[in-house]
Amino acid sequence: MADEISLDDNVLKAVREGHKIEAIKLLREKENLGLKEAKEIIDRYAESQQPAISRRSGNQESVFRRALPFIWLACALYLAYSYFGIGQ
Repeated sequence: MADEISLDDNVLKAVREGHKIEAIKLLREKENLGLKEAKEIIDRYAESQQPAISRRSGNQESVFRRALPFIWLACALYLAYSYFGIGQ
């Protein structure tokens, strides 16, 4: 049965955006599949598309990289305040 299933645009979009659980739910609703079957189909599709998906889902890393200077600044200010005893 899995060979006959075509993934619709909503399922494909969910997988590309990294929302595998949502993709599984959509596939189960559309094709009336069990959880295990739908998960296997989505996992197989995601693995076959892994290089494309990983390039698009690097958002978390870029958010961390943008926040890193602010984290360093907060640490430096804390150390300066601690060292010089400001506020005591």
